[in-house]
Amino acid sequence: MSYLKKMFLKRLKAVLNFDIFEFSQRTINSFVVVIKYRNLHKIWRLLLMENYSIAECAKGDSDFVIGKLVEFNLSQVPPLQEFNFMDVSRKIVNKDGKLLAGIIGKLNAWNCLHIDMLWVDMNHRKEGLGSKILTEVERISKELGCYLVQLDTFDFQAKDFYLKHGYEIFGVLEDCPKDHKRYFLKKLL
Repeated sequence: MSYLKKMFLKRLKAVLNFDIFEFSQRTINSFVVVIKYRNLHKIWRLLLMENYSIAECAKGDSDFVIGKLVEFNLSQVPPLQEFNFMDVSRKIVNKDGKLLAGIIGKLNAWNCLHIDMLWVDMNHRKEGLGSKILTEVERISKELGCYLVQLDTFDFQAKDFYLKHGYEIFGVLEDCPKDHKRYFLKKLL
């Protein structure tokens, strides 16, 4: 009898409070189907999640999860540079120090840039600030060895702006948000 089957029978006995002598795999599968279709999800959860729980992340948990995923990723594909992530974010300010535009981007260990956000103050749009800051971050990233930029934008944001700057669409997510599209774009530097 497999370990999983033994654990299943042990939990079933504990939850249902009666002795079980032998179940065939077919019987167990039938029981699982019954649980699924009768919405007896609490019993199923008790059977499978005895030693586990799902909880809200505490401070630092997200960083731990990210660190573990980065550790795994780098074990699969070796990094091409010394750092895992390098922040190349930039801002444009006026002579009074007021923030007029900003771009948030990180260069990863494989020489790819992910642009998370690009914003230009409504009063300064159509002045070329977005183009200037995007070009600057691409230049800096290329000097650091970057060969690929990726980002996403919504249909009500800057899709045409990025297409004008040589980006190409490689994916579209429909109804995100409802009745809109989210575009995924890339550019080879």
